[in-house]
Amino acid sequence: MIDNTLLDKLLLLESKLRSIHEYKILEPFRFDPGDASAVQSAAKKIARHLNLEGLTFIISYARQGENVGGHIQLDSSSNVFIEIDGALKNSYRTVLYVLAHEICHKYLHRHNIWLTPELENELLTDTATIFTGLGKLTLNGCKQTQVYRERHYDGSRTKMTSTRRLGYMSKSQFALIYRVCSAIHRVSYLKMLLNLSIDSISEVRKVAREEKLYLSNRLFNRNHYSDLFKEQFTESQTDVAVFHRNIRTMQGVILPYCQDLYQKYNNLVFSRHRSVQNRLTSMENKPWHIYLSNLMISREYRSLRRDIRKFDSEYSKLIRAVERFNDFVTTQQKTLFRSGTDDFLHEFECPCCGKSMRIGAKKLARINCSECNHSFIVDTGHQKKKKGPVEYMKRNVVSQARSVMDRWV
Repeated sequence: MIDNTLLDKLLLLESKLRSIHEYKILEPFRFDPGDASAVQSAAKKIARHLNLEGLTFIISYARQGENVGGHIQLDSSSNVFIEIDGALKNSYRTVLYVLAHEICHKYLHRHNIWLTPELENELLTDTATIFTGLGKLTLNGCKQTQVYRERHYDGSRTKMTSTRRLGYMSKSQFALIYRVCSAIHRVSYLKMLLNLSIDSISEVRKVAREEKLYLSNRLFNRNHYSDLFKEQFTESQTDVAVFHRNIRTMQGVILPYCQDLYQKYNNLVFSRHRSVQNRLTSMENKPWHIYLSNLMISREYRSLRRDIRKFDSEYSKLIRAVERFNDFVTTQQKTLFRSGTDDFLHEFECPCCGKSMRIGAKKLARINCSECNHSFIVDTGHQKKKKGPVEYMKRNVVSQARSVMDRWV
C-alpha cells in the first residue's frame, strides 16, 4: 500500500531539486569492500553521480549501534568522514547501500534540505537515494543475508541463514518508491530491472502486480481523478437523489433518521471531493507533480469507494421501504394531496450548506450549488420504469399504508 508520508518526501525532493538534478540511474558495480582504496573509489563514484565535487572521503569500518549501518560527519569541510559497521564489510552490496545513504545525507545537507524529527530525516534520506538514481544500489543492499553452517556435538552440520535489514524503510517500500520514480521518468521495464539482484527483481515485480491502480500512465493526466469522480459516482448520486425525493414526499410522516442518513452521504462525498479539488487546484503543470499528486489522490479515492459501498449496503433496505410507501402515496395522490399539487418536490435545499433552490421540470438533474460548489443530483419527480407487476400493489391500500408505516414508527 502506498504511504502518503513517503510520497510527501518524494514530492518535496522533486519540488526543490528537480531543476538542478537530472534523473539518471547509477548501475551497481563490484569492488572489494575489504580494500580501503576500493571503498574510497566507490564513494567518489557515488559522489560524482550526485555532482558532489571537491570532496575527500575518509572511510573506516567501526562498530555501530543497533540497526545502524553507518554514520557521516556533516559540516562545511571538504573532508567527509564516514564510518561503516564492520559487520557489513563482507558484502559490497551492503557497503554500497550504506555509502549511498550517507553520501545522500551530505547531498541534502549541501542543498539545505532536512526534516525533523530525526526519523523523518532518515526516511527523507532513504527516499533521496531512490530520487537521485541510486535506487538499484539501495534495493540490492538494503537487506543483508548471510548463510553459514553450524556444527553440532555429533559432528553434523546445519545450514543456517541470518538476515539483517538496513535502512529505515522495508524493502517493499524501497521497491515501491523505485517503481514510482521509474514511472515518472518513463524508465523502460527492462532497464528498470537491469543489474538488480534476484530478490530485488522479485520485490519490484510484486509491487507492479499489487499496485496497478497507482502505476499507470493515466496518472499523468491532470484531470484523471476529476473525470473519474463524475464517472464512478453518478449512479450512486442518482440513487441518493431518488431516495431523497421519497423522503421529501413523506416529510410530514418520516422520522428524521432518513434525512440524517442523506446528510451523512453528501457530507462524505462533499468533504472528499473538496479535498481532491484542493489538490487539483494546487497541482503544478509539470508531469512529475501531476503524477505524484494523482498518486496521493488515489488513496482518498479508494477510501471513498469503500465508504460508499458501506453506505450503499446501509441504505439499500431503507430505499426499498420508502419506495413502497411512495408508491402508495402516488396511487392516493388526489386523497392525500388536498392542495392538488406536488409542487413541493420542486423545492429543495443543498445538502451541505442548506441553500434553497428550485427546479421547474420533473427530472433528474445535476446541480452545482452556487454557495458551496457542492455537485449533487436532485430528483424532482423522475419516475423509474417498473420492471413488472409488484405483489404488494394487489393488497388493500389502507393495509398497505399501515404495514409500511409500522416499519417507521
